[in-house]
Amino acid sequence: MCGIVGLVRAFDADARLSPHDELHAARGALARWLATDRGPADDLAAIAGGLEPVSRALVGWAGFQALREDAACGAAAAEVARALEAAAAAVDARLAAG
Repeated sequence: MCGIVGLVRAFDADARLSPHDELHAARGALARWLATDRGPADDLAAIAGGLEPVSRALVGWAGFQALREDAACGAAAAEVARALEAAAAAVDARLAAG
C-alpha cells in the first residue's frame, strides 16, 4: 500500500525516466567485479552506491512508467539486481571461507 501512496503523491503525467546509461554502466562494473579482488565488499558498495539515485527515481511515477512502458529498462534493472545479488553472495561465500 505504501508504494501506491508514494506513486500517487509523486504523480507527474509528464515525468519521464530513462536510466539505460546508468544501468549499462552498473552492468559493466559488475561484469568486471571479482570477489577475489582486494576489497571486494568496498568495490561492491561503490557500485551499489552509484545506483542509489536510479533506485530512488524508479520508485516514483517516472520509474513506474519506465518499467511499464520500456521492456528493455525493466530487463536491464532485473539483470542488474540479479548481478548485485550474485556479487553479494560471492562476498558472503568468501567471508565464510575465511
